[in-house]
Amino acid sequence: MKFTKIKICVSQSNFRKFTDCIALSLLAQSDEDNYKLTPSSSENDYCYLVQRSVKLMQSFIYILDAEPSRILLQGIEYLAINFQIMNDLDNFKLTVPSDVLNKKGTLPLLRLATYAKEQKNNELMYLLTDSSYEERRESIVIIKKALNESGVLMYCRLLALSYSNRAEQLLLSISSDKKKIETLLMRNEMRD
Repeated sequence: MKFTKIKICVSQSNFRKFTDCIALSLLAQSDEDNYKLTPSSSENDYCYLVQRSVKLMQSFIYILDAEPSRILLQGIEYLAINFQIMNDLDNFKLTVPSDVLNKKGTLPLLRLATYAKEQKNNELMYLLTDSSYEERRESIVIIKKALNESGVLMYCRLLALSYSNRAEQLLLSISSDKKKIETLLMRNEMRD
């Protein structure tokens, strides 16, 4: 089957607004209470947030194209997953990451909780899931160190890159507008 490449029918300025809107939406939905890290949390819980991100980004595509191709929707799904992971990672660049303070069920923190369980590190598990706001604030350095030493941050960066590469391959296979796709992907990479 031969595909005809499509042109993305959004001006460059609107395309930037599109990506900004996605980023703001991800931040808003991550404030929900059902996105809290608990002792029983697992990476499966992360799927809820990711699927909401995917649906959000895909809904924008339906505005532009009433019958988008399966490849376009899959590319957008990969891009949404990449956006969500990068959003999680960006929080750890802050001196005091709000995701840690608010016990958010982000991928890095879920992976770290899994690591703490496997290592039987009850102190780290307590800090992540049961400690008070003040205790977590005083333990930011410990948590950041554990994220690095456990390899969790590297794993998340590589996973995000993998989804970015898959999105790029799919979107370039159906679009003749390489510049817009590169701009969209570059906006994520600039956050590193």
